[in-house]
Parts: sequence; structure tokens; C-alpha cells
Amino acid sequence: VSEAEVLTAVVAHLPAASASKCEVARSTFSWPERWVAGRKPITPWYVSGAESPPPTRVPDDLITAAEAVNKSAVSLDAIRLPEGVVLGGGDESPAHCIARLSRPGMSADGTQALVDVRIEDAPPCRCPSGFIYLLEKRDGQWRVKGEGGLWITDCVCVRKEP
Repeated sequence: VSEAEVLTAVVAHLPAASASKCEVARSTFSWPERWVAGRKPITPWYVSGAESPPPTRVPDDLITAAEAVNKSAVSLDAIRLPEGVVLGGGDESPAHCIARLSRPGMSADGTQALVDVRIEDAPPCRCPSGFIYLLEKRDGQWRVKGEGGLWITDCVCVRKEP
């Protein structure tokens, strides 16, 4: 199963407002970075979406798979981005925000994936927020089945001295 296919579906599904003003970071982030002060979110995790209006529980094996595969960051150079979405996200980026993606945690049968998305305002202030996407492969295509786990943190501003 191609991680690039899953991440391409995630980028295509990002809200239009985010996708139009954000760059996608050149590499994934590792999950140890995700847990604030070493605290993991409680499980079980739930998502909801247009196709599954009542909340759907994220399978524990997907969470475990995502934790296992996201111990370190990897390059996203292999991802095919939708029109108008730019890979970048460095500290010198002119973009209004940066979308950082985790690697997908995959189900054993390769039909479901879990991806963590973190949206940060561009420097000098980083005001991260994020959510998870549960994806499903149907008819050979990856589609977002639901989203959830919204989180928002305080802003951290670092101003460079002239």
C-alpha cells in the first residue's frame, strides 16, 4: 500500500481555506512531537463524517500502527499534490500556514488508514491545531471516511532579533 496515495487523498481533502493558503511541510512529523508534555490523548478515538453521521470508533490497531510508523519523520517528496498546493513549510516560507502530516497508520488488510494533521500559522507565531482523518480504500481510491480529535494549543511566538 502506497503511503503517497493515502497522503495525497488527505491533502486533497484539506478544507479549501487551508489548502489555498497553506503549504504542506516537506516531511512528516513524528508522533512523539504530537503529545504535549508527554500526555497521550485518551482512547478510544472517534471520528465522524458525511458518510458516517454517528461517530465511528477508530480501530485500536490503526492507532497502534500509526504510533509504530511515526517514530521518526520522513520526506514527502514522493507525494502527488493537488493543483495549487505547494510543498515547503520552512521557517522562511511566505505561506500563511503550514500543514504537517503524519505517516499513515495502515490496517493489516490495507483498506483503512489513520493520518494525523497539524496546521500551524507561519512564523514568527506558531498557533497549532490539528485533527485526525480516518481513510478507507474503496474501488481502488482512498477517501476520507471521517475526521475528529480536534485539538488547539496556545500560540508560541519567536521573534528574530534584527
